[in-house]
Amino acid sequence: MALLGRDAEVREVRAALEGAGTKGEVVVVRGPAGTGKTAVLEAARSAVAGATTKVARLDLTADGCPPGFEAVTQAVSELVSRLLGEAGAQRIGAVRRSQARALRDPRHQHRLLLDLRDALRAATRIRPLALLLDHMDAVPVETGVVLGQLLRALRPDMVSVVMAVRSPYLHGTESCPLTGAADRVIELGPLPREHVESLIHRHLGKPVEPALLAALHRSLGSLAGNPRAVLELVDALRDRGGLPVVDGHVCLGVPESEVRLPQDCGELARVTGLGPVPPFQGDTLLKAAAMLARLDGAGQVMLDDVPRLAEALGQSTADVGRLLDRLVEERVVEVGEEHRLRFSVPAFAATLRDMDLECDPAPSHAEIVRSAVDRVGAEAAGTLEPRLADHVRAAGGLLLDTASSVGLLLAAARSDPCPRRGHSVSSRRAALRLMSPRDERFTGVVRETIDTMLRHGDHTGLLELDDLLVSFARPRGLPVTGPAPAETTALWTGLLAPASAFAAVHEERPAGDPDDPWPAAVTAVPWAAQLLSIARWQGDPPVPHAPRDARDDGGEPVADSDPPTAVPPGGPLPDPAEIRLLTAAAGPRATFEAALHAVQARRAAGGLHPVTEPERIREAAGLGDCPTAFEVLLGERYGGPGAATAGLYQALVREYLTGSWDTALSLARQIESWPGRGHRVRDLARALAADICCWRNEPARAIAWLDGVAQTDGTPALVRWVRCGVRYWTGQSDQALEQGWQDYRTLWRQGRYAGLERLLLRLQWVAAQQGGSDAYRARVLEAIEQLYQETGSRASREALLLARGAYRQDESSVTRGLRLLRHRGDQFIQLHASLTLAGMSADEPWLAETVDIANRLSARRIRQLAAETAQDLGLPLPRRRAARPALTRPELAVIDMVVSGATNRQIASRLALSEKTVETHLRRIFELTGRRSRVELAAAWLDGSLSRFAPRSASDPVQ
Repeated sequence: MALLGRDAEVREVRAALEGAGTKGEVVVVRGPAGTGKTAVLEAARSAVAGATTKVARLDLTADGCPPGFEAVTQAVSELVSRLLGEAGAQRIGAVRRSQARALRDPRHQHRLLLDLRDALRAATRIRPLALLLDHMDAVPVETGVVLGQLLRALRPDMVSVVMAVRSPYLHGTESCPLTGAADRVIELGPLPREHVESLIHRHLGKPVEPALLAALHRSLGSLAGNPRAVLELVDALRDRGGLPVVDGHVCLGVPESEVRLPQDCGELARVTGLGPVPPFQGDTLLKAAAMLARLDGAGQVMLDDVPRLAEALGQSTADVGRLLDRLVEERVVEVGEEHRLRFSVPAFAATLRDMDLECDPAPSHAEIVRSAVDRVGAEAAGTLEPRLADHVRAAGGLLLDTASSVGLLLAAARSDPCPRRGHSVSSRRAALRLMSPRDERFTGVVRETIDTMLRHGDHTGLLELDDLLVSFARPRGLPVTGPAPAETTALWTGLLAPASAFAAVHEERPAGDPDDPWPAAVTAVPWAAQLLSIARWQGDPPVPHAPRDARDDGGEPVADSDPPTAVPPGGPLPDPAEIRLLTAAAGPRATFEAALHAVQARRAAGGLHPVTEPERIREAAGLGDCPTAFEVLLGERYGGPGAATAGLYQALVREYLTGSWDTALSLARQIESWPGRGHRVRDLARALAADICCWRNEPARAIAWLDGVAQTDGTPALVRWVRCGVRYWTGQSDQALEQGWQDYRTLWRQGRYAGLERLLLRLQWVAAQQGGSDAYRARVLEAIEQLYQETGSRASREALLLARGAYRQDESSVTRGLRLLRHRGDQFIQLHASLTLAGMSADEPWLAETVDIANRLSARRIRQLAAETAQDLGLPLPRRRAARPALTRPELAVIDMVVSGATNRQIASRLALSEKTVETHLRRIFELTGRRSRVELAAAWLDGSLSRFAPRSASDPVQ
């Protein structure tokens, strides 16, 4: 089996071995432990096997043999015995006699060296000789010196020598003494990422998910690309069930913070093998590393904090400094910017934290905090060093002065230079846990905490505050422990309950105890209940027994007046009017337009920007894509989905619509591989993955994706649309048409119109493919017309143009529909429109476009349909087109703003670019598209003629 990623190195070593007898090189193969030095030597030896050269191993690592001449003599004697057999007995006898004399009198060592040379020279007379010396880092220095003398004596005999040496060599020394005698040094660096992927694929027998590969790379730090470390980490994850197989790919099934090396890993053996650091005994160095790892796992540790470890380790400050010096010298720990201490291999730090060693870090955390507070006071310490907040939390009950702790935490939260990293939020959360609800600062801190979490998309963190938030709730007899009742009620109904509901739309709460007070507390607030109802876009509501404050058909909410809010207009939460617009997105035109008018009027009165693309909200509703709807509605007020599952699904939808199907499948696997992901979003991701597999002619994969999706009354149109396609492609055409129509009727009766146009278009297409009755197709067309009359949405208009054109063979109608689709960027429905036009007009360019899109999507089914269409028309199937240069996503964003009339300065401000960068983007856009002005560019964008320049796959440039 070929050695991955080391072909060049194996060729070099093989050439050196084959040069024995003519060239006789000394080559050193050098690299860190685990990089595959032994494997390179073995691969080269196997390649030379059977040739004229004799390749032999010289083992200098035998136990029980004194270093120096005795070790070399023992190794050479054994080698000569293997090479010459009985013929070498005389040579070995001479060596043993010289060895005995040298032991009595060191002046005879030179004679011993000559006899050793003669013994090996006798072997070269039979065949050219090449020597392999592995693990030279384990050879004592005295032995290495003698070996160097012997190799110099063998130079005239053209003996090739290849040695494997670890770097760093010993205790921070960069090179082995023998390296200076080498003709060449071959450095083994880390494997490139593509070879690491192949290595894991070969080891596990299945392809590797890119997200897993990236997580392994980050977790291994300086060992990234080290084959031994990679396989140790993979095996450790597999043994603990952290590598689920989804869709035939190996995925990461645990949080990245829990990725750790096994406790018998090579890195631990290396640290343990360093031995005691004088004057310490036993495993003091390992304990120091473990203590540092546990401290670093809770908060940033600086070089100045090292003395605080002394008491916990039972050592003096000077001794702890020596231990740290050794860890840095051995590259276990790095000293980074601002003298921060980090482990060079995060997965090894996680291993140390998990080891059963007697070292409690809490006293050290407390001492780090106390020393800073004693110097400058609590609030000043938090302001100057926000990192101390992490140590306050980790110290637990060892910091008895609660007032100082709270002061430090709040000061740290307000001075954190980068709130997005979460330190600001976690500091406030810790302060809330310590504060009394009667503290006059309490409600203010609650508001600050929620606002920061919303503005930075920390929805998972918001859900973790459930117990704290619910403590404010008065309904259903829940206890209130907060301040005055009126203030508590206003804070709960106006901020906390809606914020919690908003988070639950992004990241589904795990099913909890039946007595969990959260559902009743949140849904008792109309504003929050309406927010939760938006999740019906994705299927069943997140709280089954939630009060129905808004009709399922997307109609007007029951409540006519807006509740009081604890946040000002234009904040990170949608206000009640905006929520009514969201709930109306899946319903009829009149309701949606009335809600939109109310929002626009309210924004105009408040001096806020209007909603510019309301149709995108309705399209997002049809796809169950809540974050995109929030982006369109809230604009810059929206903090994004953050790390929530809804964010992964939003990315999946984007890649699906733009035709990056490989990336879309990868995102679906990521959502599936985490057991904590909510079932609503997971079902939608499964459906889109199944649809991709169908069109790639992989029905078994499609069925496997859909197997876990339950069919209920709340199942959205998107899932029913995909299920219809899977039935058709698996030979159940009649059931696809019958059940698909029943699904349409169910959704229509429920008033859930979002996404219905996709289901109806598929029904018409399946009926046409099957040669279905004219009556059925007419009935479907009538349903699409009725849908357009009821909703007036852009998507239903496109569907009507396509369906009417296909049914009536009206080429102009399909062309108009395709023009609208190109502006929206739904590659898959564009493909259907192009195929329809190809069969209708017998126009070769339409056929070529169909084949082009099918090739980009790897949609073998569509290519097959295109081939059948070409055969029916008597046309050759167009060949694959050469790849066109694509616009990058930042350039697409620039075009979008040019269309809206923005100046270069406005574009630069909005996209956080310099004006010069914007000019560079525009210059490339004009060159690539052939347009000469902003007006021409905007016109071409609006009529869809620039769609062919959009990024087509995950490999296209997106920076």
